[in-house]
Amino acid sequence: MQSNLESGLQLITRLRKNLCVSDFDDTLFFNGLKNTDIIEITGNASSGKSLLLANILAKCILPDTYDGIRVKGLGASAVLINTDCHFQISKLIKVMSTIITDVYKSVGIKRVNNETISKIVNDVLDNLIIINCYGNDQFLLTLQTLESILFRNNKIVILAIDSISAYYWQTRENSNIKSIDSYVINLIKLVQATTSQYNVITIYTRPSTVTTNDIESMKFITTNIPKELNYIIHLFKNTDSEKHLCLIKSKKGTRIISFMIDTGIIKWITERD
Repeated sequence: MQSNLESGLQLITRLRKNLCVSDFDDTLFFNGLKNTDIIEITGNASSGKSLLLANILAKCILPDTYDGIRVKGLGASAVLINTDCHFQISKLIKVMSTIITDVYKSVGIKRVNNETISKIVNDVLDNLIIINCYGNDQFLLTLQTLESILFRNNKIVILAIDSISAYYWQTRENSNIKSIDSYVINLIKLVQATTSQYNVITIYTRPSTVTTNDIESMKFITTNIPKELNYIIHLFKNTDSEKHLCLIKSKKGTRIISFMIDTGIIKWITERD
């Protein structure tokens, strides 16, 4: 007779599968999203990498509904490993406040009580675990102990790292790794050994290794993406306009989206496939 008993890991994995992420963000993840996907956000300095990450985390931890109004969040939890110290909790709060305000306006409520916004935001901040790392040893130790964090919280569906390459030069001095791409892939393999077991999406930021702002050149340069990744999101900041560009590559295709940064939130404008 086959046993119906399941381990703690099997239970947690099954519970996470019930948190559907397939339509988490159809604009960005146009081929759908799976619980074990790995996503890279890249771009030059000040292109909006940390801000996009904050937008994604906000949507992850905000509730699906509040007081009968669809907020369209995932109502889940996330872990953020903050290595660059560029990620600011105040920025995340502003993003969530803007999302909530826009949602209320969309149903005809033009003025939202500040207490309502504060209550929603404060209720979900506990769903985000922030780990600040100040050196390579601490960063590696955090990655090696991820399993205990994921095991204790079955609502975690996203692991975010901002940025994954923060200690590249420090590591390069003491190892044989020369390429930043090799360094990042090695870290991804270390992370994936845990996240694949626990059905957790990995999203990380890193600086672009290509200085061009020509999006057509970038499409050519990044024809293929590493087998370990499911999406690469390139952000391009336009210094002559408030309208910026985002190039998204998956194994199945490419999408170009225009976006603006409005009241601390990234808003998609148009798309060209």
